[in-house]
Amino acid sequence: MLTNRNIKLKVIAMTISFLGVIIFVSCDRNNNLNTGNSLRNNYLVDKIFRFEGSSHYKLAEYFYDTDNKLIKRLVTGKMIENNQVRDLKYIDEFEYENGFVSKIRIQDSTHFLYSYDIHLFYDSQNNLVRQEIWKNASMIGQRNFHYENNHMVSIYDNDTDPFETNTIIYNDLGNVIKHIYIVPKLSDSGQPIEGEYKEVEYLYEYDNGLRPNFGIDYLFVYDPLIGMGTETGFARELSHNNLTKYVNSGTTWTFTYNEIGLPTQYEMKWEGVETLIPMIFEIAYKRIE
Repeated sequence: MLTNRNIKLKVIAMTISFLGVIIFVSCDRNNNLNTGNSLRNNYLVDKIFRFEGSSHYKLAEYFYDTDNKLIKRLVTGKMIENNQVRDLKYIDEFEYENGFVSKIRIQDSTHFLYSYDIHLFYDSQNNLVRQEIWKNASMIGQRNFHYENNHMVSIYDNDTDPFETNTIIYNDLGNVIKHIYIVPKLSDSGQPIEGEYKEVEYLYEYDNGLRPNFGIDYLFVYDPLIGMGTETGFARELSHNNLTKYVNSGTTWTFTYNEIGLPTQYEMKWEGVETLIPMIFEIAYKRIE
């Protein structure tokens, strides 16, 4: 039976002094991205911050081990919920095996509802080929990943085969520009019509800038940025450049770059939605030797 399981992971300015951290000010991006590519590995994201007010802000801090491997992301801040100001806190911790992330512990310390573990498995070429979601010692979901020409091109589960329910298409720059899903046709009452299916295309656009570096480019099942949502699936993390538009919804992300091509700021906008305060996130880096 054809299925289409899509486990959506809810991974769920006030002046801050980034002592000992290099903070790049906004400036025109250097058109010579070769320079940026050669320097990108020397800078890891240290903090990302968004400020709306003293009762609504979010700070993400990134912690690395002595080998510069990401071991924790800590998100803290304030939010307004039920007309009250309350603290928010999320902790993601990373475990490694053979140099690659083998487990991510997602801990929700805000609502205590969305804590779970992500177990990851690789093939002999170090391609991520399987993801399992575990909660309370039980597996609640899984996905497998199929590769061709060094790209992950289809997602499937234990009941389907590669390309049976979806296909991922890249452009020459290594960016996902289209994700095609095969889904059941629905009747006028909204019920699936047995044996009838249709293709649905999800489309994406990019700039030509460098993605911020967290040292986990291969880990496309996890988005280390904050404020991005889940509507773009894996497209953002599978791609070489920064995703700037989800065509289907009209959501856009505009990045600002420094003189060596690293993104220092991104702004998120929903099509047709006006916000009182822009959705702007500031990125601070630390230099590594």
